[in-house]
Formats: sequence, structure tokens, C-alpha cells
Amino acid sequence: MVDQGYPKRPLGPCIFDPMAQPAPTHPPVFLRLFGGPRLCIDGQPIAPVGRNANALLGYLALIPGHSERRAKLAGLLWDELPDIKARQNLRQTLYELRSVSPDVAPNFVGSDRERIWLNTDVAVIETDELFAALDRSEVPEVLLQSPGIAERL
Repeated sequence: MVDQGYPKRPLGPCIFDPMAQPAPTHPPVFLRLFGGPRLCIDGQPIAPVGRNANALLGYLALIPGHSERRAKLAGLLWDELPDIKARQNLRQTLYELRSVSPDVAPNFVGSDRERIWLNTDVAVIETDELFAALDRSEVPEVLLQSPGIAERL
């Protein structure tokens, strides 16, 4: 494996197995969903984000393409609020996510006037790793590291 300048990472609660990766480079942001959504940067869990930020990350991680229209996201997360307030809350949630670690990974959540997406150029999404391992007919590392996951599935 060619060293691309990323630190070596031991396996742990926020780490994926770099040997299971097809490419030798590893983005610094890892979005973990099993055991509850959390973000890890360079192998370290970062400050927890709020419930709506976690919901937004989880939703984007699970949909094909990791991208969705702003209007739909605002409606899903704040269905009880007027549209203008829901969109304001969505902007605040994006600010919260981008403020978590602006120096390390300021762009792991991208957006424009119409859509919000997870930037897979700077983030590894646990579910993508899981499905890639299954496509290779391998047991995903996350399943081996998560006690009791077989009973929950």
C-alpha cells in the first residue's frame, strides 16, 4: 500500500479498515451510522452535533447519490413548521455541520440553492463501505466490530 500522507489509523469505533479499501487514499472525514450517527476526523470522534444535524447526515448517507433537494429535506426534518422557518432551520443545521471542524474538512457537506449533498471526495460513508464489501462477497468490517449487530439485523 502506498502511503499518501494520511496518518495510520488503528481500528476502533470510528475507524474503517484501510486494508479493505480499494484505493490507497483515505479522506479525513468518516461518517459512521451503526451505533448512532457520528463523525470522525483523522480517526477521532468530533464534537457531537445536534439531533437534526444527525438526521440530515443519516438521511443523506442512506439515499442513492447522497444528494437531496433543500425543500424536501426541510419538509422532512421540520414538517410541523412553516416553510420559511423550516428552510431557516436547515440553513442553521448546515452552518452547525460546517462549523464542527472547518480547518480539517470544511466541505464534507456541499450545497447550492437547490440541493444539499455529502461530498464523497472528502468523506467516507460507512454504508458505502458496507455495500462495497458485500459486493465483493466479503464480510463488512463494521459487522465484525459491532457486538450484537447480527441479532439486530
